Amino acid sequence: MMALVLSLWVGLFMGCSRAGGEENLTTTGFAFDTTYTITLYEGGSREVLDSCIKKCSEYERIFSRTLEGSELYQVNELEQIYGQVCQNMDAACGVPYTGKEAKAVCDAIAERKPENNTLPYQIEEDGRMVISVSDMLRDIIKKGLEYGEISGGSFDITVEPLTSIWNFKEEDPVIPDKEEVKAALPFIDYRKVSLEGNQLSFQQPGMGIDLGGIAKGFIADDLKSYLAGQGVRRAFIYLS
Repeated sequence: MMALVLSLWVGLFMGCSRAGGEENLTTTGFAFDTTYTITLYEGGSREVLDSCIKKCSEYERIFSRTLEGSELYQVNELEQIYGQVCQNMDAACGVPYTGKEAKAVCDAIAERKPENNTLPYQIEEDGRMVISVSDMLRDIIKKGLEYGEISGGSFDITVEPLTSIWNFKEEDPVIPDKEEVKAALPFIDYRKVSLEGNQLSFQQPGMGIDLGGIAKGFIADDLKSYLAGQGVRRAFIYLS
């Protein structure tokens, strides 16, 4: 996977040191399935660098598709449970409900979802599950949907039903058979995602979101903005 490198100053050189001959401030860690290195060359402090480490941990807790309990993990989990509930209740997901039907589905979801899934959600009378998401998750999903439009669907953040059956992180990954892939394809379509403010919903239950194709760029830009706001004039951000 291509590494992403971002600097605050075009003339950055790895060999330079901070003013007064001080050592450059640097940190390396692992988060959101990525090794990252952040080095401050001019401006900033150890406290600023420590804040970057905390931000990287926050990104993982929000954007990770595979980290159990992350916000995105909970979104996908709720949507999968919604689809299973509808199937078991023989309910037509995504079509208008009476208030009684919506409550029955909502109660069934509450019985199935794990205790650590704390995202607020509700079932609307039009049959949609609406999930409330944080500002940061909202912003990156919005950007991902924009890229879907720009690319005519070549870039699609709803590819999660495929990436989840591929098991890239397994020690001995197995290529899914054609039938599994075929079954997942109808759930992939960014145009079936609705984002109104912080309210996220899908037209088709069982869909999911994978931000792996956009997260690194989003994170690098956010870190750059933070560092610039803290008076850092030269820095190096590397996401492998």
